[in-house]
Amino acid sequence: MKRTVLQQEIRIMRFEETYSLWTEGRITQEEAARILGVHERSFRRHVNRYIEDGLDGLIDKRLNQASARKAPVDEVMALADQYRDRHHGWNVSHFHDWYQKNGGTRSYTWVKNTLQEKRLVKKAPKRGKHRKRRPALDYAVKMRRFAQQDQLDRVLVAGLLSARQLDRFAIMIVNVHQAADVAGPEQPYGTPQAVIGPVLENFTQIKALLSVKEYRKVKGLEEWTRKCCDDQHEIL
Repeated sequence: MKRTVLQQEIRIMRFEETYSLWTEGRITQEEAARILGVHERSFRRHVNRYIEDGLDGLIDKRLNQASARKAPVDEVMALADQYRDRHHGWNVSHFHDWYQKNGGTRSYTWVKNTLQEKRLVKKAPKRGKHRKRRPALDYAVKMRRFAQQDQLDRVLVAGLLSARQLDRFAIMIVNVHQAADVAGPEQPYGTPQAVIGPVLENFTQIKALLSVKEYRKVKGLEEWTRKCCDDQHEIL
């Protein structure tokens, strides 16, 4: 039984129980509406329909109507036959690229769901806690690490990105750089001191928070950092 149908059956059962309590005078109309989670006017409409048509008056007729957006059966069968006969083994992303290049107008999600319903492709296993989709903020600001198998080089080797997806990714990177503010030549941004200064300032702040013994462990890192800065000074 579909979830929507099950919810409707539960609503009808709750209405019958609440209606009996109301007709027996054990609860008021306001209380009955509150139990059902509806306005009093809605409760009165339900009562009128129940009196006129019985349980049939409580059925949501929209559940029995076919969606105007639902694909025709012959379109679904044609897609399934095409995949089964000529593209068996392709992942959904590659097949959807081919589908759109050949005049297909349905979305990636529709194609994926259709192929899964016909059991032509398997559903992806549930993501582990390290592979759940997360907001970009988690990676860009909170420095959350990508799962190893999701890193770009591994995804490319596995053939999980299509040429179309790579083109879109490249365009996104270009747009980010084009939208970024550019410092003028009179501004200090990008000078060696502007780059190196904040790095060395970290060690000054850390030193004030640590004991002499604790800072000895950090001093080697500070010396190495200063040496790297000196080596890169000409480049910067």
